[in-house]
Amino acid sequence: AGGAYVPLDPAYPDDRIRHMLTDSQASVFITCKDLLEQAPRLTVPVICLDADAPEIAIESEDNPGRLIDPANLAYIIYTSGSTGQPKGVMISHHALLSHNQAIIHNYGLQPQDRVLHFASISFDVAAEEIYPTLLSGATIVIRPKMLHSFDAFCRWVEEQQLTVLNLPTAYWHEWVSDSSQVSLPPTLRLVVIGTEKALPEHVASWEKLYGVQVNLKNAYGPTETTITATVCDLKSLLFQSPSQAVSIGKPIANACVYVLDTNLHPVPVGVTGELFIGGDGLARGYVAAPDLTAEKFIPNPFAVGTIYRLYRTGDRMRFLPDGNLEFLGRDDEQVKIRG
Repeated sequence: AGGAYVPLDPAYPDDRIRHMLTDSQASVFITCKDLLEQAPRLTVPVICLDADAPEIAIESEDNPGRLIDPANLAYIIYTSGSTGQPKGVMISHHALLSHNQAIIHNYGLQPQDRVLHFASISFDVAAEEIYPTLLSGATIVIRPKMLHSFDAFCRWVEEQQLTVLNLPTAYWHEWVSDSSQVSLPPTLRLVVIGTEKALPEHVASWEKLYGVQVNLKNAYGPTETTITATVCDLKSLLFQSPSQAVSIGKPIANACVYVLDTNLHPVPVGVTGELFIGGDGLARGYVAAPDLTAEKFIPNPFAVGTIYRLYRTGDRMRFLPDGNLEFLGRDDEQVKIRG
């Protein structure tokens, strides 16, 4: 219809939701009746999809007569970053489509796949669970709220005949620690982990238990580069030593990466530098924050083709001899809490 959306988690504090609505200049609030009761006081029009269903039903079923340009805004995701002040990251249709096509190819999504929807709708990984799945003709299966054990989780995965799981690394760590007696559903073919550093001892345990049956991929990407920028196929690597670092892999299609020093010069293989990301997945920038946008999205000093900007991640990395990337930590004091 030509609009952009801002996903809001009902569990967020009222002040955060109000900030996101005001900062993004939202023009309408779409929800359901039971969730509206939890919402803060609103100053924008409200549409309840269930309560307003009779009025919605009498509207035209024709597609809106509006042409969408790839540069148009698709969504705004709010991320607190290192400052704690929520900032809106603007993602275009072009960036989202580029990501979707790369993920469909990288994860091998097919119409027969059944993909878990695990992430909160306000977290950008939710978009990776939804859009590539739909574009490949596959099925999205939404996780129920109450699964009290990993054994129950595995039983539910088997009941739903899921083939692809995209899980937070912290959740996956707990699953591996608890799964010595748990068998995986026979339908499961791929597990993707991400959002924080994977521990090599857990990867080694997983490969020993399930490596033959299920492919394991480690994904990395800031919100500012549209969800996922690099992926490592861990099944193709051997984790024989608990001290061996878990790589975040190589860039997905339509993305490029540089590890640079403080003078924006490439560092040699094995030397630590800051990761910079370019390509079709880069966000427009931050909502109403031109100075921050200029600081984080810089002109590409190695301009190649249409890759004229780079995103400064603030993540310390190094290239490994095989061309994969190793995550070493942050340049600042940023700490993750609940992802």
